[in-house]
Amino acid sequence: MNKMMIGSIVFAGMAAAIGLSAVWYAKGEEGMSFSIGIGKADVSNIQEFPADKIENLVIEYSSQNLYLYEGEGDKIVIKEYLKGNGKSEMQVNGDTLSIIEADRGIRISFFVFSEEKVEIFLPKGYKGSVKTAVSSGNVRAECALELEEFAVSSKSGNISCGEIRAEEVKAMTNSGNIIFKKAQGNRKIETKSGNIKLEGGEGNTWVSSKSGNISVENADGGFSGIAQSGNITAGFVCVKGDITAETSSGNIRLELPEESEFDYEGYASSGTIKTDFNEMLSFNEKRNEAKGSYGSTPGMRVRTKASSGNTHIVLK
Repeated sequence: MNKMMIGSIVFAGMAAAIGLSAVWYAKGEEGMSFSIGIGKADVSNIQEFPADKIENLVIEYSSQNLYLYEGEGDKIVIKEYLKGNGKSEMQVNGDTLSIIEADRGIRISFFVFSEEKVEIFLPKGYKGSVKTAVSSGNVRAECALELEEFAVSSKSGNISCGEIRAEEVKAMTNSGNIIFKKAQGNRKIETKSGNIKLEGGEGNTWVSSKSGNISVENADGGFSGIAQSGNITAGFVCVKGDITAETSSGNIRLELPEESEFDYEGYASSGTIKTDFNEMLSFNEKRNEAKGSYGSTPGMRVRTKASSGNTHIVLK
């Protein structure tokens, strides 16, 4: 594609956008923004709220990327980088601070490569709950947080968190990856299309991916993992509850402490089962079904099911 053709396309796009803007202006429509160019969105709004009065933080945006940081002082600070000097609706109702993206009407952007983002700065001692939701943006928690509850969701975007400690840790995305450096607490993590990676943390874990791999390291608690199309890999430093791993199309690998004691039952429809304690199990002729116990006083249950894939259980 030569320079003349590229220039023509750019000019045509600009002309169409300007024409459409004129039509809407003539009709008296409000809430319309129009942008052409390359660059970063500037700070459009800064708000501060006393953190000692806030126990619940609710955040909702559409296509903006959301960042959580540790701030200075004793206030919750919100910085918005929205095109067209956009501002969200922020209000305190009782002990709840709600930050909801305002309806900015129709926005037309041609050849604009700028990131709309929102930065939330939380005081170091904030221990309330944080619930965030974005439609098509990424969520990143760059700081260590110790909260009552942490819940984050994105319809189409990645979720990446550092160290989160909470009674309940929830993360969900329809299309995107989910990564936690450490998630301490009862963990419920779900993605319909993407990978899940938890690198550590104590607490019971429930993870599900319809299309993607699941990887859990240094787990300390019970575990339930479901992958319709993907592998499940889970390593444990301590097993404090039942373990269930199930995949429709993928392999399963569990790494358990050698001192663990449990009843085991495994099934692999079109694969094999291999463990470090095969001599304690009874296998069928195809070696795709196994049952038995490891340890003298098993108090937990380990169950694996791989419809199309192999299962490997390692003692460490």
